[in-house]
Amino acid sequence: MLSKFWRTVLFFTFAGVFLITAPLVVLHTAGYRYNIQNGKVLQTGILNIRSVPKGASVFIDGDLQNERTPSVIDNIGPGTHVVEVKKDGYSSWRKTLDVQSRQTTFIPSIVLFLTEPGFPRAQDIFSTQPILHPATGHLAYLKENNDQMEIWVHLSSVGDSQKIGSFPIKKNVSPTLSWSPNGQYLLVTEEKTGRALRIFDIQTGGQRLLPESSIFSFDVRDSQRGYLFDPLSATGVSLMEFNLADGSQKTLPFHSDTTLSVGTDYYTVENNAENKSEVTIISRINPQGIATILAYLPVASYQFVTAPAPYLLLQDKTHNRLVLLDTKDTTQPILLQTNAKLWDWSSSASLLFSDGFDIERYNPITHEHETITRFSQPIWALRWYPLGDELVYGTQDELSALELDRRGERNKTVLEKGLVAENIWFENEGNWVVTLGTKENGWQLMRRQLQK
Repeated sequence: MLSKFWRTVLFFTFAGVFLITAPLVVLHTAGYRYNIQNGKVLQTGILNIRSVPKGASVFIDGDLQNERTPSVIDNIGPGTHVVEVKKDGYSSWRKTLDVQSRQTTFIPSIVLFLTEPGFPRAQDIFSTQPILHPATGHLAYLKENNDQMEIWVHLSSVGDSQKIGSFPIKKNVSPTLSWSPNGQYLLVTEEKTGRALRIFDIQTGGQRLLPESSIFSFDVRDSQRGYLFDPLSATGVSLMEFNLADGSQKTLPFHSDTTLSVGTDYYTVENNAENKSEVTIISRINPQGIATILAYLPVASYQFVTAPAPYLLLQDKTHNRLVLLDTKDTTQPILLQTNAKLWDWSSSASLLFSDGFDIERYNPITHEHETITRFSQPIWALRWYPLGDELVYGTQDELSALELDRRGERNKTVLEKGLVAENIWFENEGNWVVTLGTKENGWQLMRRQLQK
């Protein structure tokens, strides 16, 4: 049995150890660490990591962590760390990031792509160039059969083509096709003059003849509406609204080279070179027929292309340019004028575009304009990837994905080499990528699985 003296010594010893260690345990639990390099006590940071697919392993400075994605890893010492995310059968992700004391570093949109299987064999080969609908992935093409021109549609990349109609071939007339915005209708025009010939409904197989002297354009906001401009009309009426569902027509009390509807208002584009003003006028016309000028542009051949409200996007077909306007801004509606051959909208209304040798992004809400990368060889196709903050592009010899996270070096994944991808779209919400490109024996449709 210990004497009273030693019992007192032990009591104060344990009490001293407790008074020293208890605060250290509390500080350690709260994320405080002693930094040997600067001799200071600093609070640690946190990494919040999410990936597609889930369940990927996380390595920090080469050390495997217990958590798999999605994961929140705390007690990360402040400073620079190498973060890696890996999953068997998928491409890996690696980035050097700065972790700040008492802050959370978010990595919310890591995308890993399947490395196997590679590209399967071609799904179909087309002898003539098909036209792609960018939203549905439907393909349409023409096939000559004796004195008839047949229209064929490929509704699925894993299905067969089906004939939806035909029309007589006229001498010295070369027909071409274009899709309606919703992918339900096909417009047949004369390639050299742009004159409208007829419209096919791929759902019913029905067709409607159009005045051969007219020029037709689809309304990019209203899937059942189009516009007929007839410069040779005997009645003097130059612009008609055309109902695609029933074929009815309505005279519009204004002239326009291209038209778009928003509710009861119309937006119009009119070249005034004949009046020596040498400008193109963008106007809003209300239901009473009163026009309000929105903007002036240099004279060119413009057409409206798809854009989310409240924006208007005009393609200058003459000079390969895009013009972006904000319909709510009455003082400075023009947000962007830029050279662009390729473009695509993200789900968050950011515009991705390219002049063929670069990739840029513009956010019309924040007005942030960023050059993502430049190329020494032209790119042929460009699309947002729907499952993450990534873009997919095609060059003359490969299909690649590039992340948009600007911290550190951007991760690039080569999805396939030896492939000319001139059109890209995604199936099954991004689990598959489908490409259309040229081969020696014609146009070839191919598929690759990106996610399981």
